[in-house]
Amino acid sequence: MTTRPGLKPVRLEIPDHWNPETAFAVFELINDLRDQIWSRYAIDIQDALPRQLLPRDTDEAPTPPKNF
Repeated sequence: MTTRPGLKPVRLEIPDHWNPETAFAVFELINDLRDQIWSRYAIDIQDALPRQLLPRDTDEAPTPPKNF
């Protein structure tokens, strides 16, 4: 697995005008995407997690990843 130094997560704004059906459709899409990524990259992700938890060259404490 290749990682790029300095890659940071992107915070997305979720619209507050979706109806329940749209929100559920997006939720299902994201859940399916997560499952597909996990099925293909599970071992790589598990190998990368410890490196993500290592302290960086800053004074900040590492932030543990959120549950998948």
